[in-house]
Amino acid sequence: NGHRLSVNNKFESTKRDDRDELNPVLVNLGAESVLSKNIISMNYEAQTFKNKITTNLLGKYTTNYNDQKIPYLVTTNGTSTVVIKDTSAFRSNLGYGATITYNVLPQFFVISSMENSFVTPTEIQMFGDPTINILSNPDLKPERNINYNLGFRWGTLSIGKNKFSLYSNAFWRNGLDKITQQTVSEDEIREERDADIQTTKYVNLGKTQAK
Repeated sequence: NGHRLSVNNKFESTKRDDRDELNPVLVNLGAESVLSKNIISMNYEAQTFKNKITTNLLGKYTTNYNDQKIPYLVTTNGTSTVVIKDTSAFRSNLGYGATITYNVLPQFFVISSMENSFVTPTEIQMFGDPTINILSNPDLKPERNINYNLGFRWGTLSIGKNKFSLYSNAFWRNGLDKITQQTVSEDEIREERDADIQTTKYVNLGKTQAK
């Protein structure tokens, strides 16, 4: 009684085969991309001191594997050959966090939490989308967030047909390698085939902070 433990595992894999069917010359030169992610998570919740204190401990271990093969047609001295650019990466990270709620008075709760979590790139963020002019960036790293929260909740108080509650919270959030969309410079555009001035891609932004 008063204790609960849960363990979960989630695996997902996406394989994408890009082909330009409007250009017969390039129809067999499509990029092949694979993005696999596995998440093992654990959560432990406890209610102690006559249910006045509720604590929650959580952990999450994530592994990511991505592989992209992009063929290029290279012509030398009138002879054309296919060159494949193969980019792959494996990353793992450990996220964790904790929350505590203290029922100080019958209708007054103090709430605190901290979290060290990771946000993994999506398929479009990593491999791009030619239909909306987003270039690929297979070197994109997971986004890391370190968050601290402290607040309180008062109520709910009932007065006749009316109910009142008050909630306040202070937070400090720190982000590392934040995933954001960035306009591609003209020099980079020249290196990408079929790109135009409106092309963008997702990159990692060094540090962010919110209070």
